[in-house]
This record gives sequence, C-alpha cells and structure tokens, in this order.
Amino acid sequence: MDPDMNKYDLEHPCTGHPLMSKETWMRVYADAWQRYYTDEHVETIMRRAIVSGINRTKVLDSLTIFAGAARIEGVHPLQFGFLRRKVRTQRRYGMPVPHPLVFYPWRLVDFLNVTSQWLRLIWRYRRIMARVASDPAARTHFDEALRPHTAPGETDHFVEIFADKIPHTHGAPLRPAAVAAAE
Repeated sequence: MDPDMNKYDLEHPCTGHPLMSKETWMRVYADAWQRYYTDEHVETIMRRAIVSGINRTKVLDSLTIFAGAARIEGVHPLQFGFLRRKVRTQRRYGMPVPHPLVFYPWRLVDFLNVTSQWLRLIWRYRRIMARVASDPAARTHFDEALRPHTAPGETDHFVEIFADKIPHTHGAPLRPAAVAAAE
C-alpha cells in the first residue's frame, strides 16, 4: 500500500498489481479513457441519445466534461472542476513552494494551454452533434445497446424483485401495493 495518502484518489494506483508495473497500470488507465471517448464512439452515444429522446444538450455537455476531465486535466470526471485553482503557496507536505517568477508564467501558459484544449474539444463535439442532428437517419439509428432486454409487454423481473428496496424518488418504479392503491 502506498504511504502517501494524497494518492488515494481515482487516478493513482495505491497497491501493486500482480501482472503490471505501476507505470503500465497508469498508462492502461489513461488509455481506457482515450479509447472510450473516441470521436466515433461519442457520435454513437449522440445517435443513441437522439433515438432515445434524451436531451441532446445534456448528453453533449456530459460527454465533453467526462472526455475532457481525463484527457485534458488528467483527473477523473468526479474530481473535476472548471478553472482549477492552483495556488503557489498551497503545496503538499514535503513539496517545495515554487518561486513566483517561475510559478506565475508557468501558470499562465498552463491556463492558456488547457483553455485552448477545452475550446477545441467543445468545438469538435458540437460539430459532431450538429452533424448527427442534421442526419435524417439519426432518428432510426439502432444498435445492440438500444435492443430492449425484455419482450414487449413483459416486465423487468429484476426491478420487480428489488422494487421494495428502491427508494421512492421521481421516476422510481411503483411498488405492487402502490399500484393496487392507484387502481
């Protein structure tokens, strides 16, 4: 186990892998994000959203944030924040505080670099969404992920079995007692 508690996040391996070195494991992790968020797969997700009636803007924004957080910022999307605040004097224990004449020019270049990468990603994904939305075949797209897992008129037994354990929230399935009371 890694003694540095700062590494216990969603990006750093904290224990040894039986088959991979630490460097290989980190490269595989980063590669997984790259492989999932290819432009082709992002387009497929957008086509599925259109067919399913999901709000295109929400899908577009989510795809942009999830792809960019890992690819541009190097952090898991759940740890991401726009305009990351990097303060020169706030360093981990044992890390030297950089000199202001080194830190601030670096921070300016880093900010401009990251901002340009974000703008390019947003522009590229918006172009993909515009192309998908204008495609007449977009509403008829079908792939294995859109195949229903139950036959028409058949209920999902998984949901039936665990319905009493699902908290009553907006969109949650109605429990058998609630269905009977509603009738």
